[in-house]
Amino acid sequence: MFLVFGVVLAKSEAQAELERPGSGGGGKWSLHHGTWSYQLELPPKADGRRRNLLSRAGFSSQDEADKEIIQITELLGISPDHQTQIKVADLIVETIKKTRKLPNAETVCRKVRTGQQLNRKILLSDWLDIWLAGKKKISEGTRDRYASDVRLYLKPYLGHIPVEELRVVDIAEMFDGIEEYNDVIRKPDVDLKNGAIGINWQITQRGWNPRHGKPKTDAGDRIIELDTDTIKILRTHQARQNRERLAAGLGESESFFTDETGQPLHPAYVTDQLQWLAFDAGLPPIRLHDLRHGAASLMLAAGVDIKIVQHTLGHVTSAYTRDTYTSVYPHLARDAAENTAALLTFPH
Repeated sequence: MFLVFGVVLAKSEAQAELERPGSGGGGKWSLHHGTWSYQLELPPKADGRRRNLLSRAGFSSQDEADKEIIQITELLGISPDHQTQIKVADLIVETIKKTRKLPNAETVCRKVRTGQQLNRKILLSDWLDIWLAGKKKISEGTRDRYASDVRLYLKPYLGHIPVEELRVVDIAEMFDGIEEYNDVIRKPDVDLKNGAIGINWQITQRGWNPRHGKPKTDAGDRIIELDTDTIKILRTHQARQNRERLAAGLGESESFFTDETGQPLHPAYVTDQLQWLAFDAGLPPIRLHDLRHGAASLMLAAGVDIKIVQHTLGHVTSAYTRDTYTSVYPHLARDAAENTAALLTFPH
């Protein structure tokens, strides 16, 4: 039984008293002055001891206080099991102490239904590992693709968020972050003499129509160095392109890679060409964007400093680069430790 505003309400496992102190003192009841408060008796502790009354004050209206009492009784009524009700009561007290708010009823209900610990927050990164391990009836190729998407996209953007706090806006921000884009190489930005290319423009593709624009971050606007073989290949391409352009009577194009009309290559065309090359080489199909990941892994495996890899890829921080390529980086750290130890001479 518990009392609300002097009215006895039928409740079997809780007792509450709602009081509004009067302006004249002496504990008088008043319907017009002060704020509302309540005291509610929760189920006993796990050892059977009685809890202190749950006291809450500062409500601007009777309805506001009454609404919270109803929310608490609904939380306690999620399960008829007495031990579960004790755990829910523990959670209510702990959450109010930390946040001055009640725990989310939908989250508590889901945790009770699935047998999760009520006071534990599971991060999405941990949940994804559990989810992937539970996928028993999928092919190895599908598993590798899932694992790749989890490692490259889901964990870096969403892994730090507790599962129960994941929102639609978080997912939308993730998709904005991994929006398909391709670096555009323009002729004015290519310096084959000094072996460098400026990445100052990108093609962003949403749907079919590509859009040109500046990189989304300052780190994306960068200069990358070229190796000797790549410089030779680009020189050969440039000479062939000039011959074909003159034969077709076309004017100069700012783009370094163009179609037969002198327009920048559409990302879909480049992707198709990549798929055919992979097929001819007997390799599994990969996305154009995966070439970035392959290049980064090869650079790290070759012992290139993480800051250089970060700059080449246009990442904002080296921490993001390291976290993205965690499967490669530990091996480098061990190699670095071995190389450092090799410089030291120990007495025998």
